Formats: sequence, structure tokens, C-alpha cells
Amino acid sequence: MRPRFYAKAVKAYLLYRLNKNVPFIAHLHINLSCNLTCKHCSIVQHARKKKISNLFSKEDILSAIDEISKVGTPIVSVIGGEPMLDKNTEEFGKRIKSKGMYSILTTNGTFLTEERAKKVVESFDCVRISVDGLKETHDLIRGKGNFEKTLRGIEYLNSFNKRNKSKIMLNFVVQKDNEKEMEAVQEFFKDKCEGVTFIPHSTSNGIYHSKNIDSSWKNLNMNKKTGNTDDFISGKPSLELGKLYCDGGRSKISILPNGDVSPCLLTFNKMGNLSKKGLKSILNSEKPESLKKSIKNCEGCYNVCTTQLNQVLNMNPLK
Repeated sequence: MRPRFYAKAVKAYLLYRLNKNVPFIAHLHINLSCNLTCKHCSIVQHARKKKISNLFSKEDILSAIDEISKVGTPIVSVIGGEPMLDKNTEEFGKRIKSKGMYSILTTNGTFLTEERAKKVVESFDCVRISVDGLKETHDLIRGKGNFEKTLRGIEYLNSFNKRNKSKIMLNFVVQKDNEKEMEAVQEFFKDKCEGVTFIPHSTSNGIYHSKNIDSSWKNLNMNKKTGNTDDFISGKPSLELGKLYCDGGRSKISILPNGDVSPCLLTFNKMGNLSKKGLKSILNSEKPESLKKSIKNCEGCYNVCTTQLNQVLNMNPLK
């Protein structure tokens, strides 16, 4: 890990505790297009409903990265849609690292050819691959033939990651179709990645939950190869926990491919637009403050940015 990142992270943490507007992580949507139509995903449809289009040019994205760096944010997560649809994604990762920030790529892994996998491990500190089950289940959720493509991509990443330049993690969205395969996926990929993050599916009816999840979580909690904290995977998942720890607009922001800045990667509520104002000005204006307050009325969710990040930020370092 680089010293500049640690310096940024410590500074951002201290400013957060002082109620300053320096997000700890920025989700940079470089597009809202995707080659898959996953059963649980609503981001692309939500973007269409909100009439958010892919207007970012390469120069716009590089400029957005510079803006994020200027406000002191230490972590940038490059996401979509599917970010690997953009031929310049690896360059964006390198730009993030050059600014002393920690770079994360979240992808479905289907575009990780041998050539691009090599570039990705050199460009990103962490690569998060979406895997929602073993072959049959994953293909049921994400489309026929995609498990093999994703698995091949993970193998390519590992082949170029001998010195552990990049941390390879999996994201698993827990839902009815795959709830019984949580432990099986962790076992299958234990030598192919550093951990699995299990994210219960958030719907309009609340957080997906069942007795199978309770049982699996208790077993997974005993295994350090999962990417979850004890608080995250112990006990029954609750919307209340999401509401308790959510701090969108302060601890995290999302930047959409039309330049809109949002406090949450799921709601797309507009705080401002980078084509009209700098990020620092947007974060310190009156509208973001009102949006942050409106989050208190949110039903909550159980996404990693909501739970794990904010658990860390709200811990007492003296205990």
C-alpha cells in the first residue's frame, strides 16, 4: 500500500469525525450500460427512468478523478453499468493511483481477456468480480455461458497477479435463487480470490432473508476467507442497520456519467453537476445538506458501502 493513500485515508477519517464534507469513497460510474441483464439489478433501468445518459468523455472522467482527489477522498471505485465496456478503464485506474488514491474496479468479469486482465492488475489496487452462484445458478441469474467467461477472467487475473499487485475479491448478491450456494461459492473460489462479500438483495419489499442465510452466515462467520465483518454477517439482516450506518453524501458519494453527483449509488438523487460546479463547491452547498437529511427517511439497504464502510468510520479508535 502506498504512503500517499494512507495519508489521505487518515486525513479523510479525521475530517469525517469533525463533520467535514470529505467523502471517504467515491463511486465513479463511467457508464450505465451493461452487456448482461441480471435478474436482481435495477441500476440500468433506474438510470433510464431518471433519464440519465452516458455523456462522459474520456477527458470528463479523468477530470472527475482529479476533482475527487482535490477534495481529499482516499478511495475511488470505478463501476457501471459494466465499466469494462470502456476501452479506457485501465487508464482511469492508473490515474486514480497516480493521485495517491486507492483504486477499485467492480466488474462482471466477462471482458477480462488475457490482455486486459494484465492491464487491470497493474491499474487497480482491488478488483471485485460479481459471482452469484456456481455455474448453473450464476448462469440462471446472469445469463447462459457467463460463469465460464467470468471464471476465465478470474484465472487470467491470478496469472498476472503473482506479486499480489491487486486484491481480487468477489461480490455475491444473496437472493432466493442462490441462497443455498453461499458456502459452496466460498469453498470453490477460496484459492482464486482473497474473500467473498455477501450482500443480501435489497428490494422494494425490504432485505431478502431466509433461514438458509442465517445458517450459512453462522458458518461463514467462522471462516476468515469471507470479506465480511462480524457485525455484518452475524444475526438477522436488518433495514435498521442500514439506516443506522448510512451516511450518503458525507462518507460516500456517487458520480454519474452525465456529471451528476449523488449521495447514493442506488437513488441517483442530484446534489449538483460537475459541468457546472467543482466537486468541493457541490459538497459544501446547501442542496447536499438537505439531501443528506432526506436519507434519514430512506428505508435502508444492506450494501457494503452502507454497512462495512460506515461501521469503520464510526468506530471509536480508543476502544
